[in-house]
Amino acid sequence: MSDSADTSLTGEGPAGSVVPPTVEASLQPVIKDLPEPKQKEIVRTLEQQFMAVVKGGMTPQLDPETAKILAVTIEKENDNKFRYLTQKQADEAAKEIRDDELTTARHRDLMRPIVWSAILITVASVTAGLVFIATGHEAVGSSLLTGVFGALLGYLGGLGTSGHFGPKK
Repeated sequence: MSDSADTSLTGEGPAGSVVPPTVEASLQPVIKDLPEPKQKEIVRTLEQQFMAVVKGGMTPQLDPETAKILAVTIEKENDNKFRYLTQKQADEAAKEIRDDELTTARHRDLMRPIVWSAILITVASVTAGLVFIATGHEAVGSSLLTGVFGALLGYLGGLGTSGHFGPKK
């Protein structure tokens, strides 16, 4: 190709050089002792190498067989990543289920004594309130019954128990 064809391809000015002026300036101390034709040859070689990199890219061209092998390898790698992440997600879900079942079992084991204690205290307090009413201490007996039933209904309504039944943080 001629220099005019090179300039039309590169989009540079009439000088036709693709090598930036800063590169040529940095080459001058190295090639200043060489004769003029040799200097131009070195700049032209540098320009050709630069254009080869720009046009062809930095990576070598792959033949079709190598490209197929790379594609299969990448596909297999992606498939392995997908299987790994799927298994990881399944393991995490199974762990959450086990943790939930354990929390439920602990809650059940904790609640049995509490329920029996609440029933026992309620029956004892109601009995004591009725005994107080029957023996002539109506104010104490009715206050005791009112307090026990209020506490029982409050407990059944969830007052003061929100921290006990929520998830542990």
